[in-house]
Amino acid sequence: MKRLRYLVFPALSVLLYVLGWKLGGPAIVDYFGGIRTRGRVVALVRLRGTERDVILDVVRRVQIARADGSRIEAEFAEGELRGFVERRGGAVREWGAEDLARPSGGAGGTNGATAGAADRAAIDAVRPFAAWTADDVKRFLQRESARKDAARAARVDWSETVRLLGPLEGEVESVEVAGGRVAAVVAGGRRIAADAASDVRTDLAFEDIRGTDRARELKSPVATSGTRTVGGGPPSEAADSLLRDRDFRRVFRPVYAFEADGAVRVHFADLAARMAPPPNFGLYQSVLVVYPLGRPERARLAPDFGTLAGRSPLDRLNQFLSVLFGRWYLPLLCWLVATVYALMSLLLLSLHVRPGRTETADVRE
Repeated sequence: MKRLRYLVFPALSVLLYVLGWKLGGPAIVDYFGGIRTRGRVVALVRLRGTERDVILDVVRRVQIARADGSRIEAEFAEGELRGFVERRGGAVREWGAEDLARPSGGAGGTNGATAGAADRAAIDAVRPFAAWTADDVKRFLQRESARKDAARAARVDWSETVRLLGPLEGEVESVEVAGGRVAAVVAGGRRIAADAASDVRTDLAFEDIRGTDRARELKSPVATSGTRTVGGGPPSEAADSLLRDRDFRRVFRPVYAFEADGAVRVHFADLAARMAPPPNFGLYQSVLVVYPLGRPERARLAPDFGTLAGRSPLDRLNQFLSVLFGRWYLPLLCWLVATVYALMSLLLLSLHVRPGRTETADVRE
């Protein structure tokens, strides 16, 4: 029994190595030795208890009022900036989707406007609104209020229209995709066309009130208000995007599509997140898909380290750890603990077996 105690840590180490392999070993093998292809998140399944619905599309519009009276308007579709308008006095300058797709924000607008350095900076400044939450917009206004120039933002009006299919009865079994968009959803044995989806509109207003009595009353430099309407019904109070749920029971699961063997395949992601879509796997985002050679039905999402390009060193490290542990944290955790146990086993063995000592028999002269 005395010797058996030295087998505890080696046994735990072996068990954890095997468990880590079961949890993520095949996925890591597929990443380094399988087929890699690009895919795209085409829908988000929302779950809360027995409730089921599917987010099919999101369109956002932002209006930024400056302190000098000018206004910026931007529209986002499929996660990209599709329109940009600047209104200053009686002058209107506009850039369409084709102009914005050009390098440096476009050489010219749809009405002959030319994008200078200031215009390109303004265009780049609104691009993050495509994915920002209410808290992000508040922080944006707080940073703007510290500026002293008249071009600072004083108010943001933010609207979001979500195409929502549901509530659905039963489990979501499959999703049909045509032309890069969801055509139908099969749930509870029934096929529901995407045309049956309803619009859920959320309107939020953010105003810089720093230094006012209202700011002291709210204990915040930014005042917010919001409403939400479902299918043209009566408005209700809203505090954030429909993709940012304050209910911890709400779970978001991505659905992604990719091409393999000349056919479009649609899979449910093997990951989910509470209260918001998983980081780096939101609607419309490009994802890295891996699968064994000749087995696309075993496809799975993999860490996409290509997203690190163009970032600062600190941001790159942060994103690297987020991407790495976001997909492989369970096997890596098991293997890390297993390695610690293996090192402890070696340490105990080195303390037990010392030079100049044998445990088989005493040496007598």
